[in-house]
Amino acid sequence: MALRLSPAHCRFVQPIQLKDGRTITTLADVVDFLDTLPGHHHARPSWENTIELLLKATNSGSRQSLVAARAQFCRALDHEKWLAS
Repeated sequence: MALRLSPAHCRFVQPIQLKDGRTITTLADVVDFLDTLPGHHHARPSWENTIELLLKATNSGSRQSLVAARAQFCRALDHEKWLAS
């Protein structure tokens, strides 16, 4: 998944904690996370939507698109039970 990310510096207001101890703080962290997912995850609707919103956020750079991408990423993580409590 090759995205042109200039928003590596686009930080989330609140970091996302994963059960495995990792912390997601930027859009670049989300891309790195997605790159580690097995391919079958990418075909699931929750992850397809996450990728779509991530692309919109990286292309527009708007705060609104960043918030939408973060929210969908959290929904997908929650669906997989990967969010820390």
